[in-house]
Amino acid sequence: MCPPITDIGLEHLITRATKRQKNLKELGLYFYGCVALTNNGLVTLGLTIIKNLKSLQKLILNFSSCPLISDEGLRVFSNQISENLPDLQSLNLSFEGSSGITSQGFEVLGSEIAKNMTNLTRLTLNLAGSKALNDETLKAFTSQFQEKPNKLNQLTLYFRGSKQITDDGIESLASQISSNMSHLTKLCLDLEE
Repeated sequence: MCPPITDIGLEHLITRATKRQKNLKELGLYFYGCVALTNNGLVTLGLTIIKNLKSLQKLILNFSSCPLISDEGLRVFSNQISENLPDLQSLNLSFEGSSGITSQGFEVLGSEIAKNMTNLTRLTLNLAGSKALNDETLKAFTSQFQEKPNKLNQLTLYFRGSKQITDDGIESLASQISSNMSHLTKLCLDLEE
């Protein structure tokens, strides 16, 4: 569980840690259970990353069980990084158990990734425990990859505990993989209960 870190603490950490590290290639931040972090903190994190870390290639962010982060924060953050980090090759986002992230946030994230992150080769998304995920959400997410070619060679999706995903959602995912993800060499899908 996270200590009582707020958006202010996150801002100080990321601003000071990245101010002189312009050549940083990998960044991993884990805030599991930080119940005081909000959308403002996520947006500030995105702004600081794109300002200070333009050459970032790998980004790992864990905001699992952070209930105050919602679709709106994920939408702004996704837009920030997708439009401003052209060299990003690996993205790992975890919002496991974060009740504020719904199917709408997941769909927007998919849209931003497919639209602008053409150099992305590894994508890991952990939305385990989300009650909002269902067949329609999975279809909407995967359909985003029809529009533009992508270089994804590793796709990992954690939907553990998402009981509303059925054969239809899996069929849509399989269809997109066979049609639009020709570079894929590794696929991991976790649907455990």
